[in-house]
Amino acid sequence: MRKALEALEKRLPVNVSLDITYDDTIKREVVRGTSKVTGETVMEFPTEQMQKLIRGLREELGLTVDEQV
Repeated sequence: MRKALEALEKRLPVNVSLDITYDDTIKREVVRGTSKVTGETVMEFPTEQMQKLIRGLREELGLTVDEQV
């Protein structure tokens, strides 16, 4: 995975860093490209809109888990 990430980073503009995090609410990894200059997220997958859709579908289908129960 690290090699794939390094290969992808080489294709990005010099001032963009890549970060992969795990989002518990959608149970998926989220890849973000962040500007090293401004700190702004310049790319994201799945997009914020897709993440909202995934959360909504998980709730609708009963796939969300209340961990406090």
